[in-house]
Amino acid sequence: MLRKSTCFALALTVVALPSCSSQREDLGGASLAIVGGTADTDHAAVMAAGHQVGAGQFCSAYLITPDLVLTAHHCTADPALLPSTVCTPNALLPPSLSPSTLLVVGGPSSSTSTSLYSVAKVHNLPDLASRTLCGNDVAVLQLSKPISGVEPLGLRLNAPPEQDEELTLVGYGQTSLSDPNSVGDRFSLSGARVDHVGYEEGPLGTYMVDGDMSVDIGPCAGDSGGPALDLKGQSVGVMSRGPKNKCTHMVYTRVDAHADWLRTLAQESAQRLGIATPAWAQDDAGGAAEQAGRCLDCGN
Repeated sequence: MLRKSTCFALALTVVALPSCSSQREDLGGASLAIVGGTADTDHAAVMAAGHQVGAGQFCSAYLITPDLVLTAHHCTADPALLPSTVCTPNALLPPSLSPSTLLVVGGPSSSTSTSLYSVAKVHNLPDLASRTLCGNDVAVLQLSKPISGVEPLGLRLNAPPEQDEELTLVGYGQTSLSDPNSVGDRFSLSGARVDHVGYEEGPLGTYMVDGDMSVDIGPCAGDSGGPALDLKGQSVGVMSRGPKNKCTHMVYTRVDAHADWLRTLAQESAQRLGIATPAWAQDDAGGAAEQAGRCLDCGN
């Protein structure tokens, strides 16, 4: 949580939800942080996010344009309204809370950070009221002011994650089961691998849909909303959920499953800020043209 000298406090609340299989899954539930990870100072675009006041969630998130932060949808909602079963046709996404109740915190440790960013708007997926949590656990926070001096992360929207692909996981999750207040430091783990992409029911202990993927080891409580990065440093997913108290086969919502929505938001952000649209957010033709332009520049 944030240090007492600041005006805000991120509340830490465990939310344990059963899946529709025989195994339990949790959203920001109780267990270790990124298992086997190390303190991270390399991924400044990965930040903490949560509710400023009252019962809420402590989560991770990451900057994708100077004023847009991608996180898990359940991190923006009232925990009391989250579905009691994660993956059923009736497990619909609840609306996000007011932006004024949300906060983004930068730096390697949220407990000592003075980099606090207020949220002006929460962007939810289209047709939110008809969407289930599985495969759709994403939301974008629009900051009141853009962040300077931090390079946003790119998103890999044109290619889904692949079975056994190597990833780096980053987040702010709890580091000690015996100390619930240990949450809040940024950790990362390299060498995690994709162990399933798409629909799955049974063998790995988690129920998944086409918009999901899972990793073999790594994220736990407080890491919800954090990225899974490929070898080029592009994010392929947003941490969502997993088997309670195991922190293996944890599930991410794939960013490529929501490519059009994410591109549109990034393009609007670029127009709003008067900057170039990120290469990952351009149409295929636009991205190819930009790459060709760079090569021509290099040859002059």
